[in-house]
Amino acid sequence: SFARQRLTAIGLLGWSLLAIVVSFGLLVLGAPLSRALGEAVEAETLVGWLWWGAQWPILAGALLVAIAGILRLGPAGPPGPPRAVMAGAAFAVVVAAAASGLFGVYVSRFGSYGAAWGSLSAVIVMLTWLWLTSLAVLLGSEVEAEAARRAARPAGDPGAR
Repeated sequence: SFARQRLTAIGLLGWSLLAIVVSFGLLVLGAPLSRALGEAVEAETLVGWLWWGAQWPILAGALLVAIAGILRLGPAGPPGPPRAVMAGAAFAVVVAAAASGLFGVYVSRFGSYGAAWGSLSAVIVMLTWLWLTSLAVLLGSEVEAEAARRAARPAGDPGAR
């Protein structure tokens, strides 16, 4: 129904916003906040190292939860079992992290976007990164579907592994 579609869309938006807010908060605002906190307690180096070490597991966990929520709500049909959803989400997080890192290296080393496109280049780079990230989520959805299909097989099925 229309109401169910709208509620699903709002849920997907919420999970997407969680991923964006946590990523932005940790990666963009994290360094200035940790520097300010380090100056306040007069232990800048210690707080900097603690923040750097803690932000990556927090980011990975938050992205895992957000992508699992997206995979649980997003695909058409009934969602797979929780283990399959988490497998797809974990795969999507790993692929998205690898793609983001490699794309970041490419943009910083090989691209000369500013000379050719000017300020429009930032938009083009961001949209390309969003496209790569959405491909990672789609691949995670495929992994979830395959894991759910394998989990639904009977134990004695010769095709089950």
